[in-house]
Amino acid sequence: LGKIPDPKQYELLLKSLACIIFVSVFIPLSVGGKVYNSLRAIMTFKLVTVVGFLMFLALLYSTPATWMELGSGFLKFGNLPVAANPENRIDNVDNFFVAMLEGRALRPIDYSVLGFLCTMVAISGNGGLTNTPCSNYTRDQGWGMGKYVGAIPSIVGGHSIALSHVGMVFIANEKSLPRWHRWMNHLRREQWCLWMPACFVGLALPSMLSVQFLERGLELTNKWQAAGMTAQGVADAVGGVFSGPFWAMTLFCGFLVLSTSMATTADGVLRRWVDVFWTANPTLRTWDVRHIGKLYFGVLIIYLMFGLLMLTLVKGDALLVASGILYNYALGVSCLHSLFVNVKLLPAPLKPGWGSQLGLLLGGIFFLFMAGLTTVVEWENLMKALGFSVS
Repeated sequence: LGKIPDPKQYELLLKSLACIIFVSVFIPLSVGGKVYNSLRAIMTFKLVTVVGFLMFLALLYSTPATWMELGSGFLKFGNLPVAANPENRIDNVDNFFVAMLEGRALRPIDYSVLGFLCTMVAISGNGGLTNTPCSNYTRDQGWGMGKYVGAIPSIVGGHSIALSHVGMVFIANEKSLPRWHRWMNHLRREQWCLWMPACFVGLALPSMLSVQFLERGLELTNKWQAAGMTAQGVADAVGGVFSGPFWAMTLFCGFLVLSTSMATTADGVLRRWVDVFWTANPTLRTWDVRHIGKLYFGVLIIYLMFGLLMLTLVKGDALLVASGILYNYALGVSCLHSLFVNVKLLPAPLKPGWGSQLGLLLGGIFFLFMAGLTTVVEWENLMKALGFSVS
């Protein structure tokens, strides 16, 4: 259309596209031998395209002031959205700790913005949920004990792949523990030297779009405008004959981020429940280990039909609001559940150190707190979005 469509004027078109995109997400979950083979190919394409495009913009069109603001933003704790001063609508942030040190009251909190920020936290919570089945990835790659367990095959091209109903456990002794520690050191290097820096880059580059290309203090009448305004800001900065392609490319990168996240989210949900069923259900444990793909595909069909039903029936941004409420609960509970499993079920030599345990505990508390806050702030909006009258 060459523009961001009005959701009311183009409701049928948008719902139809949403359903088509949602269905297309399940294609890579059904082909490729191992499910993770297809996901890895898609995520590699997304990473190269999105990061390459954003790095190009950062190098040629951003300013040092933008990066100073982004870098310092990682260290600004306690900032809260507050009602802007009438004479300066940009001044809409106050710091809890600064107010406490100055002995003054915090300015009135803008709860509408706070609810939106809580939803953004939930999106990062969804990223955390995607990371929780990391052991599934190592298993499907055949690393470590996954070499002896198998993997979840795709419905097309994965007929020779099987998955054991139970895991493989090594005996913790003087021969196996040194290998275990070497394996853990390898994982720690990957987390500290690759994953954590990538997280900061992944936060900074998209934030650069907003800080660099959007005028400070812009007010959006609806969430649909944000993507289009950002793309227009990029197009205006580039200018000339390339403004149109850069407008489209900015939106395409946003689409890549969200659509591929939909694929990993769907696989995460399916993988959790399929693993639980495959391991815990007495009837399923009688199945041939080569039939795990049939169970995965069956649960996939149920998930697909439920998703299409929600996309078709639910109006407005109810799904976004509901996700903002549920994702934070999910990750908070997941942190505490992981802590319990690691502390209670692992042999003593394999249990995580106090630093890891404390991190899981604090993470669980934080996301559950954000979940409660999101529920309080967004509950009325959710009821209205679902069509219920709120007195």
